[in-house]
Amino acid sequence: MSNGDGPPPMFDGDDFPYWKIRMESYLEACDTKCLKAATEGFTPPAKDAAFTPQEQENEKWNAKAKNHIFRGLCKEVFNRVRNHKTTHALWKELCALRDENGTDIFRPFSRPNSFRGV
Repeated sequence: MSNGDGPPPMFDGDDFPYWKIRMESYLEACDTKCLKAATEGFTPPAKDAAFTPQEQENEKWNAKAKNHIFRGLCKEVFNRVRNHKTTHALWKELCALRDENGTDIFRPFSRPNSFRGV
């Protein structure tokens, strides 16, 4: 399905830098255009005109990359970033959801069923 050799890496809200590097590698393994859709984005198509063949191709890679990223997010993170139309906007939001010191701010998610040592 993905050609990235297995499912995308899962991000559960912990250790974003680790997940980001793994997801970039995964997207690149799927296709370099998937990685470009996330990290650089594509020029948006004109609103009043029909898509050119290149714009159609860009839309396809944008959709594939966004799907790979969404599949790699836990429900809590997904719900915070799900409204983006482009993969690049989604990627920028994921990267921005950190405090100014570079610390993950996803961690406050509650994990009521998680095992805690006795």
